[in-house]
Amino acid sequence: MITRLLSHALVSAILCLAGSAHAQTLRTLRVAHDFWVGYAGYYVAVEKGFFKEAGLKLVDKAFPSPADGIVPLIQGDVDVHLSTLDTFVTAEDHSPGSIRIISLIDSSHGADAVIAKASVADIPALKGRTVGVAIGQTSHFLLLKALASQGVPATAVKLVNLNGDDAGNAFAGGKLDAAVTWEPFITQGLSQGGHVLYSTADAPDLIINAIGVKPASLKKKRAELTAFLKAFDRGAEWALQNRAEAAAIVAKALEQKPDDVVTMMKKDRLYTRADSVSLIGTSENPGTAIRTTSEIAAFLRNHGIIKRVPTVTKLFDASLLAIGP
Repeated sequence: MITRLLSHALVSAILCLAGSAHAQTLRTLRVAHDFWVGYAGYYVAVEKGFFKEAGLKLVDKAFPSPADGIVPLIQGDVDVHLSTLDTFVTAEDHSPGSIRIISLIDSSHGADAVIAKASVADIPALKGRTVGVAIGQTSHFLLLKALASQGVPATAVKLVNLNGDDAGNAFAGGKLDAAVTWEPFITQGLSQGGHVLYSTADAPDLIINAIGVKPASLKKKRAELTAFLKAFDRGAEWALQNRAEAAAIVAKALEQKPDDVVTMMKKDRLYTRADSVSLIGTSENPGTAIRTTSEIAAFLRNHGIIKRVPTVTKLFDASLLAIGP
């Protein structure tokens, strides 16, 4: 009997030590991002513990703008950056060979927009008006698309260079006639009497968010990145299947009302791993994401934001998406 008790005690001790060892072997991954409704898969995976279950300890580094995490990424202060395609194109131009896009996250289908005050009834009415926009970034691209749709020359509007957050806040504060911004600032602007003139619902698959890393990380942190993508995908799948609860989680991350976030999430399309594989495609058969990135790169070059158009297919490395179920 004593021997049996000792045996049970020994097994318990071994299991305890094994659990402790597992906790100590969590691999650290430093993740940079701004605050965006389309990162629902990430917020859910954090809240539900999916990253931890995948053996990862995340160090979360939040920034106010999509481009703010690029310098930390290139300098090695973070391992992963969630941002827009134009951000990665610009980074690649400034620091050639520094970026690889390993997966897509989402695309805006109305969650980015040109909003205006009531006296600006339509796009032609923007002539001579003051518009807040991040010049040379995707928001600027969206504005030019809007103007071109109605034959309004870009020179007909007065631009104030502001990122999406600041443009949204300035518009809500009555300092601009119009602004190009994103959620939750669109909802904030609408609550102040604004209305939408043009949005990514009119130009789907234009603004796509993705996951970028340094090329060296594809070897040095391959296991961690593979686990990260699987847990992220698990979060996205869960969010798609449990929208109300996912909205509550996103609302907490964005410090917004859950009901408002439900509406915001309807304006965004979350991508699963299968979506990423399809949308990226291959160098021989490029998908929508590569074609969109090429269009963005040409826009940035034409406006002097970048000096050269990169070989876009080399920016993407979808090899980790093909690893395991």
